[in-house]
Amino acid sequence: MAKKKDFDLLIKGGKVLDPISGLKGLYDIGIRGGQISRVEEKILRSEAASVLEAKGDWVFPGLVDFHCHVFWPGTMVSVEPDPLAWRSGVTTLIDGGSAGSCNFPFFRRSVIEPSSFRILAFLNISCIGIATEAIDNLTVKELDYAPLAHLPSAIQTIEQNRDLIVGVKMRAYHGLASLAPLALARQVADQVKLPLMVHLAPSPPSIREILPYLREGDILTHIYHPGPGGLVDSEGKIRAEFLEARKRGIWMDVGLAQFHSDFSVIQDALEAGFLPDIISTDLSSRNIKGLVVDLPTTISKFLNFGLTMEEALPMVTRNPLFAAGQENRVKGLKPGEEADIAIFRWEEGPVTFQDHYGHGLEGQGRLAVQHTIRRGKLSES
Repeated sequence: MAKKKDFDLLIKGGKVLDPISGLKGLYDIGIRGGQISRVEEKILRSEAASVLEAKGDWVFPGLVDFHCHVFWPGTMVSVEPDPLAWRSGVTTLIDGGSAGSCNFPFFRRSVIEPSSFRILAFLNISCIGIATEAIDNLTVKELDYAPLAHLPSAIQTIEQNRDLIVGVKMRAYHGLASLAPLALARQVADQVKLPLMVHLAPSPPSIREILPYLREGDILTHIYHPGPGGLVDSEGKIRAEFLEARKRGIWMDVGLAQFHSDFSVIQDALEAGFLPDIISTDLSSRNIKGLVVDLPTTISKFLNFGLTMEEALPMVTRNPLFAAGQENRVKGLKPGEEADIAIFRWEEGPVTFQDHYGHGLEGQGRLAVQHTIRRGKLSES
C-alpha cells in the first residue's frame, strides 16, 4: 500500500510576501485538508500528492476587494462573483452597498451562501440598494425619494445578518437633494456599532458638509475623483478636509470605478504623499470591460504610479479586513490557517492604462494571475 502523502498540494519555490505574518522570501507552502500545513524554506516534492511550481512568481495571501458590486443577478450593475474571483486572486469580496433592507435576504440566499468565496457586504441605507443603477434611460437614484432611507428596516436587517454585514453604505452622489439620508446612516451605524462608508462625488454635497458625520473607523471611498471639492485643490495641494479626515482615523479607499478616479488627481496626491489606505475596484457591469477589469489590474496601476509591492499589498489584504471589522480573519500564510492564496507573475514590458478622462499612464509591467487557491482548491487557470 502506497504511503499517504503529507500534503494535498505543495507550492514550490515562490517569492512569498505576506504583510500579515511578516513573511518575506523564498518559501514552500504545504497544504492539506484546505489548510496551510507547513511553510518552510524547503519541502520535498515527494511529500505532496500534487506540486505547483511557483519559481519566479509572487505568492500572496488571498486578495480582498473591499469595494465591488456582486449582487448578481439581483442588480443590473453587479457582476457574477465566482468567475471574477477565480481569475483575479481575490478570495474575499466585500460588496459596497448593492443591497438594502428590501433585497438583502435575496442577496444572501441567492449569491452569498452559494458562492465558493467569502462575500461580505455593506448595507445600503436606501432600502432598495442600487436597484436602479445601470438601467438604460433611467436616471432615478436610490435616495432621490428620501423615505427610501429607512432606519428601522436597516437596523433589523443588520441585526439578522451580523455574520455578513460589515457596515452601512451611503452614496453622497452629485446633486443629492439633502443630507438627511447621511444623518440616518450615521444613526444606524452608531446604533449597530459598525462603520459608515460614504461615496464621494463632485460637490454638491461637499466634503466640508460630509465630514461632520464621520467618525474614527469610517470610510471615504472614491477619494481620487475629479471636479469641485475633490482631494486636490487647484494648486495641487491636498484639501484640508481630507487631511483632517485622515487625522481623525477615517479610512481612505480608492474605489477606482469609471467616473470616480482621475489619473491626474492620483498622481498629484501620491506626489504629495497622500496614499490610499485601501486599493479597491468598485467593480461593476459598467466598468469591468476596459477601464477597471479586476483588482490585479487596479493594483498594477498603483505600482506603475510608483508604489512598491510592499506598500501596495497591505492595501489589498490586511487593511481592508481591519476596515471591515474583520480582525479575526487577518491570519496570513501561517500553518493552521485557511489556504486562501494568490499567485502572480510580474510581466515585464511596456503597458498603457487609461482613465475615463483621457489621461494615460505608461508603465513597465503588470501583475498577471497564475493561480487562485481558495480553501486549498486550485483554480484551473
